[in-house]
Amino acid sequence: MAMKERINENFLNKNRLGSLIDGVFATCMTILVLTIDFPPGLDIKDDIVIANAVMKMIPQILIYFTAFGLLSLFWYLHHSRFECIKRIDKQFIIINVIWLMFIALIPFSTSLSGDYPYLHTAVFVFHINFFILSAFLFLLWFYAVKNNLIDEKIDKKMILANRDIKISMIVVCLLALAFSFISPPLSILVYFLIIPGTQIIKFFNKP
Repeated sequence: MAMKERINENFLNKNRLGSLIDGVFATCMTILVLTIDFPPGLDIKDDIVIANAVMKMIPQILIYFTAFGLLSLFWYLHHSRFECIKRIDKQFIIINVIWLMFIALIPFSTSLSGDYPYLHTAVFVFHINFFILSAFLFLLWFYAVKNNLIDEKIDKKMILANRDIKISMIVVCLLALAFSFISPPLSILVYFLIIPGTQIIKFFNKP
């Protein structure tokens, strides 16, 4: 019985889960650059042709930078809050793996919206992808708090601030989804609201 408990304890090691998460993020963030495609079939005779092609790629490049920035933010939020967790269980691992499955979809949704930035459906897929990521990030924190996976030393205000930050990200994703019906390419800019939103939440939840 003691041996079985020791095996389970070794298997449910949060450092191993953290390594898996880091690996998936590193892979996705690396291949994101492949979503930027230079227009094929151009008769390049001078710099003007290249300049015009690059100008047409601006929406694609903007979506790439947005996706890379958001992935960086998701990694940071998950990694920093992961340090607050004293232990993990099987359910927590399952939620993380499902979350990683949608992380791995980001290069696809970024490529789709980058290729068709003016089409609502393509950009909608991008927003849905990040909405699901935000929802699961909230679910991970909610599950950890509810099932006492959080270190008892963590301040209650910090727990509430983490919850509110994740809720604010869900709200921003919903706003981006709604704005995509008005202007698909400009709806990408809605994500920049996350920066002031998180700072406001941190300010009002100072210990």
